[in-house]
Amino acid sequence: FKFFCRFFKKMPYQKLFLWSLFLFVISFVLREFLIPHIYHVYYDAFYYQEIAKNIYYNHSFSRILMGSHFHLNLLANSHRPGGYPFLLAFIFRVFGISENVAFLVNVIMGSFSVVFVFWIAYLFFRKIDVSIWSAVVFLFLPVHLRYSTSASSDIFALCFILAGGLLLLVYLDTRKKSLFYLVGLLIVFSSYIRPENILLYLILPGLLIHEYKNCLLYTSYAADELDG
Repeated sequence: FKFFCRFFKKMPYQKLFLWSLFLFVISFVLREFLIPHIYHVYYDAFYYQEIAKNIYYNHSFSRILMGSHFHLNLLANSHRPGGYPFLLAFIFRVFGISENVAFLVNVIMGSFSVVFVFWIAYLFFRKIDVSIWSAVVFLFLPVHLRYSTSASSDIFALCFILAGGLLLLVYLDTRKKSLFYLVGLLIVFSSYIRPENILLYLILPGLLIHEYKNCLLYTSYAADELDG
């Protein structure tokens, strides 16, 4: 926590946090109250919620073929990724089982995604106006609006990807190794939500090679200075 405090103190953090809060509220209000909450990917949304319910009631990552959550007759192991149902089961345990809870969670994750885009743009360009426009454009993207008000896994996966991208930029600015490992964990978990996200691992080997080359150049330069 102290590390992040020191990191953000180098920036106009009060203005940045106020804009972050404003964008989150606007995004939340738009997605929660103005866009209808409907299922766009019917099978996936119902499927994940049923698995989450089964994790909650029976501690089993499976779907029910016969019976109910209280009187099981026949179960089938799920072949889908477990990241989203696992998180959904935990949320159901806290807030109760309801499709409205699943919709609300997607709205919140979609709103956080807008804030993450704002911070990513700022760390790239170091200009608040550029980061604001980037977040506004993302906020009104029709596809993101549509799926933020559904109950599928896409918005969850995207939110974790953006969080990993943001931490990666913070790592590149600070070179704190724990952040690099955290980026890797976020990519792993996002790929457990959507398997195609594993392709993002291609970023990490490239980054490691880049860091290794920089280390060699620095060592070589230091050795030349000592010899000189």
